[in-house]
Amino acid sequence: MIKLIKNIIKIILAICIILALVLIGGYIFIKVEYDIDLIETISQLKTLSKPIDEEKLCPKAFSFEDMINVQTELNDSVDNIVTYEEDEYKINFNALLNPMKQTISLTDEQVGILSEMVIKQETGGKIEITGKEVPIEIKQVDFSSISNGGTNFNIVIKLDIKNLKNSIDTKVYKYIEKYIPDYLYISSTFRVDKGSEPFSYIINHVSLTINDLSNDDTKNLIYIMDLFFKIGSSDDLNIKLGYKIMGILVGNEEEKGLAYSLRIVGATDYIFSTNENEDYFIIQNY
Repeated sequence: MIKLIKNIIKIILAICIILALVLIGGYIFIKVEYDIDLIETISQLKTLSKPIDEEKLCPKAFSFEDMINVQTELNDSVDNIVTYEEDEYKINFNALLNPMKQTISLTDEQVGILSEMVIKQETGGKIEITGKEVPIEIKQVDFSSISNGGTNFNIVIKLDIKNLKNSIDTKVYKYIEKYIPDYLYISSTFRVDKGSEPFSYIINHVSLTINDLSNDDTKNLIYIMDLFFKIGSSDDLNIKLGYKIMGILVGNEEEKGLAYSLRIVGATDYIFSTNENEDYFIIQNY
């Protein structure tokens, strides 16, 4: 997942640089040669640079209390799997010594803060791009359209790229500075359907947006970068991101995830389910 996020940041910066160079070159040539409308692209970049209303973008944002509930829910099933030390929560897979006592049920808010905890545990809350540290946060997880054990899974990731912006050293930077926001919000929605075997899943693209861009506008910007750097479509990137996220939450033989790791203490499968208008990710032990 971290590699994909790094690529998305590079995409945004590279688009802006290419745009500045092209504006110095020729509009018509780009339109004819690559079917890229620069006026439309400039409009999309202006939208990208506008400040984001987090409350509007993330109506299902989680709170610190959700982490307290996650610790209780997980530890009630597996002793001491979540610990709180030095003001930090951590998952301790070395605690997997006793059988699961009960099914684990986590709301989407609780899955969100659990994902944030795992990211901090793995990366210290930062990723490195071109030698610069970029803070990363999970801001929201939201389940919807739950059926047959699957769900539409939305995750919003916030990236603070101020430090990265300050490191840009190029003559065209003055042309693109106003188009590069301080923060990137990647909102990924993908469909998770259960596979035929326990703990298996199939991911399909639903939408991928960056900041306040629409799905179509985001797709257009990524299309431009695919022409030059062969990074794949927005659908491809979103599916890859979906598999990485589900790899953390569920996992498989190649990737240690929460649900799959609990097999050795009695977990039998996972499902997404709704109960009394609340959506849940459930790890079963029966």
